[in-house]
Amino acid sequence: MTQHRAKKLNTAKKRIQCFLKTSFFAVVFSLYQTPTLADISVIHAGSALVGNNLLPQSNISIFISKNTIIALKAGHHKTYDNQVVKVIDFSNAYVLPGLIDSHVHVTQSPAAFSKDRIAAEVTLSEADRALMGARQAHITLKAGFTTIRNVGGFRGGDGEAIFALRDAINRGDLVGPRILAAGQAISVIGGHADTHGFKSDISKALISPGICTGADQCAAAARTLIKRGADLIKVTVTGGVTDIADSGLGQHFSDQELNAIVQASHLLGRKVAAHAHSAQGINAALRAGVDSIEHGTFADKKTIKLFKKKDAYFVTTLTAPTYLSEQAEKINSTMPPIIKQKLRTAMKSLEYSTMLAYQNGVPIAIGTDSGVSPHGENAREFELLAKAGMDNRDIIKAATVNGARLLSLQEKIGSIEVGKFADFVVTCKNPIDDIKALQSISAVVKDGVIIKNNACE
Repeated sequence: MTQHRAKKLNTAKKRIQCFLKTSFFAVVFSLYQTPTLADISVIHAGSALVGNNLLPQSNISIFISKNTIIALKAGHHKTYDNQVVKVIDFSNAYVLPGLIDSHVHVTQSPAAFSKDRIAAEVTLSEADRALMGARQAHITLKAGFTTIRNVGGFRGGDGEAIFALRDAINRGDLVGPRILAAGQAISVIGGHADTHGFKSDISKALISPGICTGADQCAAAARTLIKRGADLIKVTVTGGVTDIADSGLGQHFSDQELNAIVQASHLLGRKVAAHAHSAQGINAALRAGVDSIEHGTFADKKTIKLFKKKDAYFVTTLTAPTYLSEQAEKINSTMPPIIKQKLRTAMKSLEYSTMLAYQNGVPIAIGTDSGVSPHGENAREFELLAKAGMDNRDIIKAATVNGARLLSLQEKIGSIEVGKFADFVVTCKNPIDDIKALQSISAVVKDGVIIKNNACE
């Protein structure tokens, strides 16, 4: 009888302990999941582009808890669960998802392409680049770009600097856009991201871990960069316009090398962005399975078929060569003749190839190559695309929904929907009617925090 009673008491004790544990974790989970009213604010939007289809909705309330959208309601509300919350008034403005620039070089500046270029490459430390990048990242954010993809530095730059900058922003130590960083680009020896124009001992000192030759070495380069912290891999498949070298704009990597880079990167869960100008180089990159083509200057009809077969993205970059062309025409221009020559060749085709991709249904993401052109002028890309023939709504989609998909962040950014980060840009004019409105951003919100807020008249 005593044993039976003890057994019953022990069973009851276990049940009580289990209940208390379950109740405790249920309460903790509930507190974690349910926002307190002190954490909640509401944006009153005069008009907002909502959802993946960017449907305009007038007079809508966007409720935010900390860094996340928790509710969307028609009309302008001042309460949540019958309690008054903080109101952010954009009721006479247009609210869009935060913009995404899928091709930037935030630790570089246009000075790198001036007479001071060589001096900058041998005098700027990684610390210098990180500090310069912090300033330029903040400028980019205030221009409305809440997320950027930094696609690999030139000639030894963007090693530790970009990762330190990305991590400092993520920790909240610095104010800047969300950054996906490639670190240094993968290039062949003597290719676009290798050193040019230096004596041999300096060239050796500037060597990047991304320089490789042969399939095994190139696969190892991709793995090394991922080990160092790369969110994606950037490979310079062809020569570059800004190289001070007569290496052309044709294919540099062999098909075997490209296959090795893409396979190694994908096995470690990283996407591959391919800098590519010539059709031959673009086609080789697409056959290898890269996720995006940057520039795509001489894309042709065969290229378009490959894009669609491989479901790869075309990342536009009209701003940088347009800016460089303007600089080249200045009387006091110090741009090397070899760059001017390649620039003229590229500019004849770039707009055509971009529109060829767009008109044939290739997914487009917005890139600017800022760092070659000035930071903060990223939205100029929209105006150039509109002039070339791209519809304003599709331009905005390329800079939001499509960019998020390319970055594999579509569950968190790219559209105004419940559960996504509270990233917004605000304009005083309707950008669907006038795309240049995105060059005059009134307000910027990132992760629910107001970065910039100028009233509309």
